[in-house]
Amino acid sequence: MAAAPFYDLAEVVAARFKPSRPTEQGASAVMRRFALILSLWPGVAAATEFWPLTGDEIAEALSGKKLTYGDGIWQTFDQSGVTHYFSGRPSTGKWAVQGDQYCSVWPPSDIWACYDVLQSGVIIRFIDGAGEITDGYYPE
Repeated sequence: MAAAPFYDLAEVVAARFKPSRPTEQGASAVMRRFALILSLWPGVAAATEFWPLTGDEIAEALSGKKLTYGDGIWQTFDQSGVTHYFSGRPSTGKWAVQGDQYCSVWPPSDIWACYDVLQSGVIIRFIDGAGEITDGYYPE
């Protein structure tokens, strides 16, 4: 039985994939392509660093403030603990900080739902117990 021919993988790849530019320009061309890929990759170019808020920071971030969620949806957080939410029609509930979480209740329900809160600049991120994320923005 004859031995199978041995192929150097580097030679095969080099033979099949010739650079589109002369090799002296190859390094800069590769870097340009890499930069283009990174700029188009979702989330890389616009990577945003969020940090978790403590209970006191949540109260400071929300109390007396308004957040917008896009498409005309907004929410206010009164210092009295009342919250108003508008998404085509108004809704009024209560909000509070419990530990290091934002919690709210929306009548007629009497069940409080609590969320971890993170911030990055003008973005306030709420994360529920299932890991669902809602981002609110301070209006300009």
